[in-house]
Amino acid sequence: MTIKYNLPALNNQHINNEINCVYNAFIHEVGCWKGEFKIKLLIIAEAPLSCNKYFYRPHIGNFLISLRDFFDVDQKDLLKTLRQKGVFVLDLYKYPIRTEYYDNDKNHKLFDPKWFCNNLKLLGNAGLLDGNTKIVFRYKKLISRFEDMKTKNIRIPCINPGCLLRDSEGKMVSLNSQEIPKKILSNEVINYLNQLT
Repeated sequence: MTIKYNLPALNNQHINNEINCVYNAFIHEVGCWKGEFKIKLLIIAEAPLSCNKYFYRPHIGNFLISLRDFFDVDQKDLLKTLRQKGVFVLDLYKYPIRTEYYDNDKNHKLFDPKWFCNNLKLLGNAGLLDGNTKIVFRYKKLISRFEDMKTKNIRIPCINPGCLLRDSEGKMVSLNSQEIPKKILSNEVINYLNQLT
């Protein structure tokens, strides 16, 4: 049975409030890093389901479990640990909506390269990025979308291909080598994080 998801109107007040809430939390997190930490590993995620479920907002849920396990910290200490280790999460998409909408967006109409690049530029202007920063996609499906965008001439000029973390065959890697049923960090991410500690 296939479930059809009807995309919500993306210019309604509720969605705009959610976008602003997420953006304000993102700006607050950037402020927590300025002058204190540098981004060594940038994780490109998809988008939060809502502002209340955004990684950089106070929450009770479990996020980035494989990193939490790798650093051997409780969920409540994960954000502080990620700052200290130089791991930052940046969303690829602007809209805090269900992942199914992005999965079904075959022409990438929901992707706003200007919005994404402005956020990446903001990190650079804050002095958080440098030539040593590595980039990894949170999910394998984001790598597939990134590759598909390139074939459809949707450019993301702000991502330097040399910064993408790759395996021994030169392929981009995702944060986790296994995503279901249990998330397991990819060997490339483990090796990179071990170099940082």
